Amino acid sequence: MTPLDFLFQGPPDGGNFEHAWADTYLAAHLISDIGKRRERNEDSCLMGAPRDIELLDGCGFLFAVADGMGGASAGEQASRLALSSFSEAFYRGAPTNLPERMRGSIEDANAKVYEASESDVELQGMGTTLTA
Repeated sequence: MTPLDFLFQGPPDGGNFEHAWADTYLAAHLISDIGKRRERNEDSCLMGAPRDIELLDGCGFLFAVADGMGGASAGEQASRLALSSFSEAFYRGAPTNLPERMRGSIEDANAKVYEASESDVELQGMGTTLTA
């Protein structure tokens, strides 16, 4: 069992995604909509909610959105990989201050997306934004 409740990554099938989560101290709602111009949703959204009180105190909740580059190769894979890499790095290791933790986690996610795009011909050129 993981120390995190991760309600991500929506949408898993390229369509719309909606998920609600609540506990005694917080309620959150994630929504991702394909819109009217595209056939596939290349965005991913994430919420990290640690069950472990020490992890919660040290790192807090994590909300993030990755917007896969529409029309670019494999935008949906880039957004999913970026969020999974980012969240793993964010909750791993010794606690640091928030700006350092965010910067390091984003750098880790960027490196993973770049490495994947360089190592797989089908993923070349993929990209995403990430906001957390």
